[in-house]
Amino acid sequence: MSSSSSALDHAAPAPRPSAARPLAPLSALAFKPGTAFTVEPVAKATVRPFDLEAEVTKSLCPRCPRVLDARLVVRRGDLYMLKECPEHGAFDLFFAHDHAFVDGVRSLTRTPEGAPLRKTRFEDFGYVRSIWIDVTDACNMACPNCFTDARFKPTREPDLEALAERLRAIPGRKPVVYLIGGEPTLRKDLVPFLATLIREGFIVKLETNGIRLVDEDYCRELKEAGLEWVYLQWDSLHEPTLEKLRARPMLDVRRRALENCIRFEFKVLLACMIERGENDGQIGELLEFARRTPHVSTVSLLPSSRLGRNELTRETDKIGASDVVAEIERTTGGQIARRDFLWFLRVFRLLYRLTGNPDYRPRSCILHLAYYHDGKTLVPLNRLFNPLTLARHWRAIPRTWPLIRSFARPDRMTYMPHVSFVVVEDFLDRQTIDLHEASNCDKAYMTDTGYSLACGYNAIERGT
Repeated sequence: MSSSSSALDHAAPAPRPSAARPLAPLSALAFKPGTAFTVEPVAKATVRPFDLEAEVTKSLCPRCPRVLDARLVVRRGDLYMLKECPEHGAFDLFFAHDHAFVDGVRSLTRTPEGAPLRKTRFEDFGYVRSIWIDVTDACNMACPNCFTDARFKPTREPDLEALAERLRAIPGRKPVVYLIGGEPTLRKDLVPFLATLIREGFIVKLETNGIRLVDEDYCRELKEAGLEWVYLQWDSLHEPTLEKLRARPMLDVRRRALENCIRFEFKVLLACMIERGENDGQIGELLEFARRTPHVSTVSLLPSSRLGRNELTRETDKIGASDVVAEIERTTGGQIARRDFLWFLRVFRLLYRLTGNPDYRPRSCILHLAYYHDGKTLVPLNRLFNPLTLARHWRAIPRTWPLIRSFARPDRMTYMPHVSFVVVEDFLDRQTIDLHEASNCDKAYMTDTGYSLACGYNAIERGT
């Protein structure tokens, strides 16, 4: 197994503290848990002068389960959603910034209406490729924003053997299994559970805040169980930002957890919640850190949602995928731009049409991009099709070849030191959910009674 400290210290922009800072007690939290985002109705949801109607879709009333007709209109370059509930009134809600970019994305991802949001059998979805399982609602943190509202609701822990039996019963291709929570590593029986799944041929990905991964022995148990993928909550390289986003100092914990991930050669995705005015200006720095850190293959940028617990996110501060992409372009000095994400969507759409492989099914709420880096610069792979760019980066040809070979099964991809990925994923909230888009989700949650597509589950069944 590789040594990690020197590589991580070299990659980090700040020196490592000499000793770990203790986690603040929960009693020291400065916020009141359980706060959900709400919106107020307006007198009438009407198209204003100079509004341009963009699309008609279906949505939900923000206050009840009623399905409503909804209109997306362009207003001063941004998108707004208009809808009216006969019981709770009319709603005129901000939907997204940068209509030109959002329209480009949606034009490349429009598909026929998908499946119902809930099904009893997983295989009835057809194109869904992954299952997400809340293995516990317990958590050892209490973040101001938490889309699952973990820790401050009754703790639910499903029987893991029963979950394994349900997974075994799924016919055909085995779905990728994501273990989430709460904080999944709080389950004492988690390691034998994931060992069983991996032994039976499932790809398992663990999402964690990293506190348990500070323990080298625990990481060794995960490695011996066969775990390959760790989705590590990261957010920032700056302690004041982490204290604001996570309500306690976390930088040393995250660094030590990442060092252990490198030591045990896990494939690491850094999951970063992006909050306007807090860490959106740090995205370029996060990408630079990731590309210089061994075994970190991906940075996942998650615009802060209005799901679950919402202490930080307000209507005026809502940040979406289009804002995050704009910040990527700004903070990388244009090395990655809006047009690069659109190019990858075109490629995914073509691959999906040619192969029918759900791994390539394009969606407007998740944007992927791969880029080559050589220690001096980063180049989105689409730009290598320009002969002049390729001439300057000719070493990219052999260094990116493993990516081409892995296209059939991206979850089996090996770590490539000169290729990194960035993913921008927008969670659909109840206030402005587009039910047509939600019905085309390629992820499903395993529930007590069946399976629910992820966007619908988060916005409707989790509650807001």
